[in-house]
Amino acid sequence: MRGDQDTEVGPEVLLGRVARGDTRAFELLFDRVSGAVLGVARRVLRDPGQAEEVAQEVMVEVWRS
Repeated sequence: MRGDQDTEVGPEVLLGRVARGDTRAFELLFDRVSGAVLGVARRVLRDPGQAEEVAQEVMVEVWRS
């Protein structure tokens, strides 16, 4: 699935594609979940700067793993 259909696939499908090195899937996944990841980090850490760093590291780890 590519193109317009990419917006309709679920995060679990995108994760599988990311695991195979699909950069477009990572872009879509990032757009979908990075706000939520940052929100959780901010609630837990209560320091916006530190939360941003942690959220970035989480997304980098998703790409690497």
